[in-house]
Amino acid sequence: MQQMREVIKSVFDVEVEDLPTDLTQLKEGDDVNGRTIGKVIIQPTTVYKPYGQETVRRARVSTFVKGNNEGTYIIGTREGIATVQDGFIAASSTVKPKSMVDWVIKVD
Repeated sequence: MQQMREVIKSVFDVEVEDLPTDLTQLKEGDDVNGRTIGKVIIQPTTVYKPYGQETVRRARVSTFVKGNNEGTYIIGTREGIATVQDGFIAASSTVKPKSMVDWVIKVD
């Protein structure tokens, strides 16, 4: 919980209590302490073709970062929360690259 507070404070410069508890309340264009929410994605997916057929699977942190390597994102997983800035995981000690992504917030 302390790491989550530090990551959110580093991006938004606000406390966790100032953000909505339900991520579906955040909408594109919302303003949080001078930073604009670009988009909110709940359980992002990736399309693979392992045997010639398209298969939709939940995105992993490494796959999401490769596909979204420009901008600032806050990524939430079961292990914790991380900030990704321009393709690099900026603040994370518990999130592993192979972790499944639960939600993503793009910050403009």
